[in-house]
Amino acid sequence: NVGAVIDYATNPQKTSVASLSELAALHAVDNVVEYTADQMKTENCQLVSGINCIPAIAKDQFMKAKSDFNQFGGRTCFHGYQSFRAGEVDADTAHRIGVALAEELWGDRFEVEVATHLNTDHYHNHFVVNSVSFLHGRRLRAKQWYEFNKISDEICRTHGLSVVEKPEGKGFSKEFYEMERAGGSTRLNVARKAVDEAISVSTNLKEFELAMKSMGYSCNLDPGRK
Repeated sequence: NVGAVIDYATNPQKTSVASLSELAALHAVDNVVEYTADQMKTENCQLVSGINCIPAIAKDQFMKAKSDFNQFGGRTCFHGYQSFRAGEVDADTAHRIGVALAEELWGDRFEVEVATHLNTDHYHNHFVVNSVSFLHGRRLRAKQWYEFNKISDEICRTHGLSVVEKPEGKGFSKEFYEMERAGGSTRLNVARKAVDEAISVSTNLKEFELAMKSMGYSCNLDPGRK
């Protein structure tokens, strides 16, 4: 949302203090919050709720938490979703389940916007979670998402809804798999090519790491990693 960033940057009250990291955080949060609350997908925003925040000003509240603890760098927010089997749940129930999940996972320390999208046969909830806690300023770590599936399944079972009991495969679509096998330009093939190129110009791991970095990749070459 370029307009939002321009308005923010040219605000006389902000131009003397706004940093590049602050503007980048605003841009990222603004885009995700606006997408999840898209009026065309949520019955004119009637199915949008805020946990520890007000949906209409959620992005501002996200930014205030970052400002309060001077936490503008790094990941700005998390965006996840929860989908239901087609025809198995109505819109209100889907939204209530989403709110219950958000409260269980993050309600004691993070700001969350929950939006239920109705534009597909599979009703689904989007969650936008501030990366910085309004309570203590510490960050939400990616590993805390490991509980997401487990708690989602528990709540869905209490409502008599289906859950995926035995996930299969690695989550790749058939189209992705076929393109990958054919040597197409998938992210995995592109990464393999980058690794091959880095190896071809390197004589040790340090040179390899620098070559990968020059192509936009980060590497963890700790010998203790599997």
